[in-house]
Amino acid sequence: MIKLYQIITIWPIKEVLKKIYIYLLLIFCLAISCSNESVIIDDAKVVETATPVTNNITFDSFEILGRSIDVEFDGKHIWVAHYEDSKISKIDVDGNVLKVIDVEGEPIKITFDGEFLWVAHFTEPIVSKLNTNGEIVGIYDTGESPGGIFRNGDEIWVANGMSNFISKISRDTGETLAEYPIGGGEMPGPYAMEFDGKNLWVANYFENTLERLNLNGEVIQTINPGFDPVSIVYDGKNLWVVLVDEDSIALIDDEGEIESTHPVPNGPREIIYDGKNLWVVSFDEKKISRLDLNGKVEGELTLGGGPWAMSYDGENLWVADSTQPKIWKISNIYGDMEQPKSIKEKYFDLDEIDSLPNIISTEEGFFSSPVPSLVIGDLIWLSIKNEQRIVLINRSGEELKSIKIEGELSDMIYDGNFVWVSDPKERSISKYSKDGGFVSEFEVSSRPTKMTMVDENLWFVSTQDDSLTWMTKSGDIGEVYQIGGWPMDILYDGKFIWTSNAREKTVSRITLDGEELKKYRVGDTPIQIIHSDFHGNGHIWVLNYGDNTLMKLTRYGMRLAVVTLTEGSSDLATFQDKIITYNPKTELFKEVSAETGGESMERNLWRDPATFDNEEE
Repeated sequence: MIKLYQIITIWPIKEVLKKIYIYLLLIFCLAISCSNESVIIDDAKVVETATPVTNNITFDSFEILGRSIDVEFDGKHIWVAHYEDSKISKIDVDGNVLKVIDVEGEPIKITFDGEFLWVAHFTEPIVSKLNTNGEIVGIYDTGESPGGIFRNGDEIWVANGMSNFISKISRDTGETLAEYPIGGGEMPGPYAMEFDGKNLWVANYFENTLERLNLNGEVIQTINPGFDPVSIVYDGKNLWVVLVDEDSIALIDDEGEIESTHPVPNGPREIIYDGKNLWVVSFDEKKISRLDLNGKVEGELTLGGGPWAMSYDGENLWVADSTQPKIWKISNIYGDMEQPKSIKEKYFDLDEIDSLPNIISTEEGFFSSPVPSLVIGDLIWLSIKNEQRIVLINRSGEELKSIKIEGELSDMIYDGNFVWVSDPKERSISKYSKDGGFVSEFEVSSRPTKMTMVDENLWFVSTQDDSLTWMTKSGDIGEVYQIGGWPMDILYDGKFIWTSNAREKTVSRITLDGEELKKYRVGDTPIQIIHSDFHGNGHIWVLNYGDNTLMKLTRYGMRLAVVTLTEGSSDLATFQDKIITYNPKTELFKEVSAETGGESMERNLWRDPATFDNEEE
């Protein structure tokens, strides 16, 4: 059944646009009466039932002070980092809270060095040193947002998550002994560290790299394991890296070669090794998984809440919960577990995506349209695909002009003087005066999908050709560049070109000479991107159709916020100080403050993953 989407408006253009809806309704009713075809989009999810737990792996939860982000075992007791409370809890192996210690600056990571506990603070450039009685015996300077910590004799190495270096400090006095450059930019994101008995490995989250350093601090190898490496562990032979946004782990051999990658449940955050098996905690699916040393998932255990980090006490696993004030204790860890569910990739058809409605935003308000639309003053351009024509109507809903097109319109933009219309079927872009007069048609080699204007040039992506092209306003083709898989949308932020690459689950940032500076991993099937400049240096917003999320990025690709949307949300627009999404299934708009997530990573406090999931519809 073909669904007609009601045009929803915000006063004062409500009454005017009702007439537009009536106009469209008549057109579509005529089209339907002439066709026996029906279009059915099946959004049903495949549900598979896991084999019930049949044996004796057990788990308990214990109430603690608050939500937590890390957990560590010192050989006798469990230590828990409460990031939003700036406290550390000391717990016995029966789950009893023995002591709560106040610390500075949101603790994010705890590391036991065999004698002392080292606490890294996300919002302060310091590490704290505690004895096992919970007494703070030292506070020492590091780089910004320290994370991973490694002891080498009398030295402590610290990965500084928002600096471009790692620190080496004296274990005794905290004196900075050296600072070693890391990564290739101003903020590569060095957070996780692991020692393989000879070299130190550092994961650069923002640059998607893994670097191997000798103990002189020299980088001797750089590899690209995948998107967003967030945790590393060494099993005595190989290195394992969690790729959080690929929902997988990568196996790296002792030569630094990527041997294989292995899927794990969605949202993996940490991996540990218990001497026999690997364990992965997955926030999105609220579970932990046990894997063999070939990377095969042997079993899963669903916990609920927001499992984020783990520690092994020699017998049990302890799991920190980032969304509720409890800690999980997993016992008899080699017992039977739930059989792992099959992991299936989800792909969407281009025709399905192309059929989604659009948001049209004006200074007066915004509305949804079932067809590509363009508002120029008092004129509204509408694409009537079934009739292969564009109609121009006024705000009273009166048709003023009809323009026949040969192929299939995919986008319309206005440059202040002319309207540009892309036609992927005919491989052409046409130019019209704003009142609908034909000016010229330009043939292009690819199938143009979405367009944006940059000064005197027109840039466009071709989804089916995986290409990006620019041409002059006189129709001369400048360059054609190969870009990410299925580029669905394009924008210009005043300095860079951005594309959303639906098949690759990425967005690309590109200079005007066509050099692809960076690809940033986002969510599943990013189909729409917009630029907002409400505060700071501006931001990029990405709508991920496949996992129903809205992401806010800095103009340098750093993720500031993830907002959960209802299933089926399909378009983006800006209106005043809001980001607007629309869901054709519910016929509801959702407004998100443009200030959500702050201005930049440097100025933000740590945010737990659930912070932005509760925006009101």
